[in-house]
Amino acid sequence: MRHPDLTPLMQILLMGSVLLLTAAALFRFGLFFRNRYAQLPYRYPVGWTVEQISTFGLLRLSIGGCLGITWLTFLLMAPQLPVSWPFGFEQALLTIGLLLLTNGWLVLLVRLNWENSILSKWRFRTGFAILALWWIAVFAAIFATLGWATTVHVHFVFPHGTIA
Repeated sequence: MRHPDLTPLMQILLMGSVLLLTAAALFRFGLFFRNRYAQLPYRYPVGWTVEQISTFGLLRLSIGGCLGITWLTFLLMAPQLPVSWPFGFEQALLTIGLLLLTNGWLVLLVRLNWENSILSKWRFRTGFAILALWWIAVFAAIFATLGWATTVHVHFVFPHGTIA
C-alpha cells in the first residue's frame, strides 16, 4: 500500500526525532557499560529483601528480552508496512515508539540509586505490579499498532440512493 509523500517539515520532524532518540539510547548504553566496567553497585531501598532485589532484576531482564523480541518482530514486519517517499510514516512512528521504549528500559538499567525513586515510596509488591503492568500495556499497544499497520484494510462502498 502506498501513502502520499511526506512533506519536508514532517520528514525533518520524524528524522530529527529518530536521530535524537537514537543518540539518547546510545548515550544510555554507554552509561550502562561504564557503570558495569567501573563495577558501581546498585542501591536499593532498605526495606527490600534480597529476594525482592533479584525479582526486580529479573523484571528488568525480562523487559529487555521482550523489547528485543519486539524489535525483531518490527524488523520482520517492516516490509509489509505502507510506504511513502522517502520513508513510511507508520514505520517512522513505530521506530520512534520503540526507541522511546528502549530509552525507558535503559533508564531502568542505568539508574544506580533506587532509594530515592518512586518505587521506594510504595510497598515492593505495589511498585512492582504497577511497573510490570505498565510495561505489559505498552508492549500490547505496540504489538496492536504493528498488527493494525501491517493489515490490509478493506473499505466497502455501499451503493445508496436511486439508480436511474
